[in-house]
Amino acid sequence: MKVKLLRSRRLKRILLLECGKDFTDKLIAFLVMPVGSVMRRLGSSLAKDGNALYNVYTSLAKLEDTAFRTSWTQTVLIDPSSYYTLGASYQHFVPGGTSFVASGAVFFIGEDLSISRSSTSTALQLLEAVESSFSDIDYREIEAGEDKVLLLVRAGLTSTTPLTDVFGTSFGKVKS
Repeated sequence: MKVKLLRSRRLKRILLLECGKDFTDKLIAFLVMPVGSVMRRLGSSLAKDGNALYNVYTSLAKLEDTAFRTSWTQTVLIDPSSYYTLGASYQHFVPGGTSFVASGAVFFIGEDLSISRSSTSTALQLLEAVESSFSDIDYREIEAGEDKVLLLVRAGLTSTTPLTDVFGTSFGKVKS
């Protein structure tokens, strides 16, 4: 999936990611997934941060099944079956289709992971809000796979700068 990144050299932050339907669908698919499925997919990457919700998940997995009303109860908590995955199977949830967002739509994803329709006015408002000018902005178009979506979801749970955390290296070494 091709995405476009806008970075402020002065702030050393990715300000905006522009993407199409595919990237947006994969990112927002996590909103309809059970939390247990998200914990399972993000697993070890959350463990190193001492994520408390991940601790709940792993402690349940370690408990003996006799601690639960039935062994099925433990299974459904730590490995919930779900149509809502990153792959095409989420199409079963969306009436008549394979997408959450309109075909051909282009979106901006902000540093706080807020999503808006791509427009010139939105980009200009962002530049104004961070007190930047066009001369301060670097632009890159890169290929971003599902691995980047997973990293972005993880960073969104643990960071205030998820775009920069995940895509900051796309611009090479930042000059001070």
